[in-house]
Amino acid sequence: MCTIGEHFNLTMKPVDREHQHPDWERVAASAGFKDLLAVKRLFIVPAFLFFLAYFFGLLLLTAYAPKLISVRVAGMVTLGYLLALSQFVVGWIIAWLYLRAATRFDRLSRDLLAPSDKT
Repeated sequence: MCTIGEHFNLTMKPVDREHQHPDWERVAASAGFKDLLAVKRLFIVPAFLFFLAYFFGLLLLTAYAPKLISVRVAGMVTLGYLLALSQFVVGWIIAWLYLRAATRFDRLSRDLLAPSDKT
């Protein structure tokens, strides 16, 4: 009978403690890291501000235009209900867009850490 490691042909490699972690201070001080933060900020801040405005827009409509949001769209469904439910849809769309943008962030992070792995 063999062990799981032998069955899957896994070998234990000694850990190189010197090169296990990148030099985080050097990474944080690098221009590439600052570029990564700027790229992330270009997505996160506008997305946050858009959703915040969208969210509070519904609250403001509720407070200051109750007749508008009480307009029936179909049967008992009002514009207010549709706007409230659209908050979920918009939230999921922003999450999906962030997921797409995160692949770029990950690629930039890997490129940023690659030189520190070689030192």
